[in-house]
Amino acid sequence: MVVAERARVAAAGVLVTLTVVLVTLAAVNATPASTSSDHSSSNLLKHLTFLYKDTYVLYGNGRRSERDLPICSSRGEACNLAHRRFWLTPITERLCRCADRSECPLHFGGLNDTLSQHVSNRAQLKFCGNVMTFLEECKQGEVALKLHRVERQNQPFPSSSVREGFDTHTTVMCRCPWPNLWTLVDTRTPSPTEKLYFYTCNELTKCKRWEECGHIRNDTLESYYMCSCPEHHMCVFKGSQPTHITTQLHFHGHAYTGICTPN
Repeated sequence: MVVAERARVAAAGVLVTLTVVLVTLAAVNATPASTSSDHSSSNLLKHLTFLYKDTYVLYGNGRRSERDLPICSSRGEACNLAHRRFWLTPITERLCRCADRSECPLHFGGLNDTLSQHVSNRAQLKFCGNVMTFLEECKQGEVALKLHRVERQNQPFPSSSVREGFDTHTTVMCRCPWPNLWTLVDTRTPSPTEKLYFYTCNELTKCKRWEECGHIRNDTLESYYMCSCPEHHMCVFKGSQPTHITTQLHFHGHAYTGICTPN
């Protein structure tokens, strides 16, 4: 009787756990879809794959596993894009596999992290090695980052039957201090299946109280700053407000308007 009762309790516990997992995944997958751009998507959760080391790992564009990823072409190519969300589990987008078979860093790091380059206040490109120790600081006006988007045609992945899609390769040319403004300065089309986007790293100008200061994503609430708020101010949005469509580095979608607001 004791053994049977323990088995019944254990089975009930498993059922409750599975119910919680299913409800959680249903809530995650019910996230409304957002408009996608030429080279990114604002609806990260539609590519949700699995939870690993306390981070949701995403394989986009039809990928389902590490085997489906391309190998990073250089030490300056980003292997991950890590998002540190407010209150919620972090999200890491897988981009490519490290050539030496080492694990690409998963988690958002500090300002002195030599494996990272900030994209927004809560997102970082991650690299297979200490690339930031080898790069010089970006100069005003020089190309700091190249994003190469390649269309894949009739090329299925080992773990998926999806044959079409896009591969995005992001390579840094110099070290861009944070906070900064990523500015798209040039777009080229070397072939019908390729597009190149070139960005500069620019110092933030000063903005005043109550001025617009940035774009705040409506899905991850990370900020792309346009200017630097005065001391004792924050770039935030308050209350219910409509969103607008914005295009930033590795993002195209809905965002709120940040305003320089006193603390």
